[in-house]
Amino acid sequence: MSKLYCRIKIISKKQLHSFVEKKVPRTIFSEIYGVLLRSNPILWGEDRPENFIMTVLYIILYKWLTGMGDTAVAHTVSQWLKTSSRSIRHNSKKMAHVLSIWGRAQIKLATPQERSALLQQVRFKEPVSQITLWMDSTDFRTAGKQSVCKIGFSF
Repeated sequence: MSKLYCRIKIISKKQLHSFVEKKVPRTIFSEIYGVLLRSNPILWGEDRPENFIMTVLYIILYKWLTGMGDTAVAHTVSQWLKTSSRSIRHNSKKMAHVLSIWGRAQIKLATPQERSALLQQVRFKEPVSQITLWMDSTDFRTAGKQSVCKIGFSF
């Protein structure tokens, strides 16, 4: 094994699926999978197993959830899928484009008056009883790698 991968662990397909399923609710996963099937993006891959779009979706969600780079993800899944870092990068961009369109449709904007009216229908306990704008976060990382595996001075 190359020294470049000193901290990158090869995981099984089952482990990858389990990791993603703990972070992404089944309803959301099913919905975005349906969006991808309907849009039929052109995805790259040396191996194209049955349910290729689902396989790529799991891999890209894993990449986004962990903040790993393309090469690291390709190495992580190398035991059960032959793919390159270029394919990971391409597929990530294609999926991000399709899912960004879907994501924008999920956001419901409201005026302050509409939010106040909705607040009357829902009763929260203190300290959030007067909040009229609630923003949900995701588990997706917003920054890249925080550290780099350093082999030596020549790295």
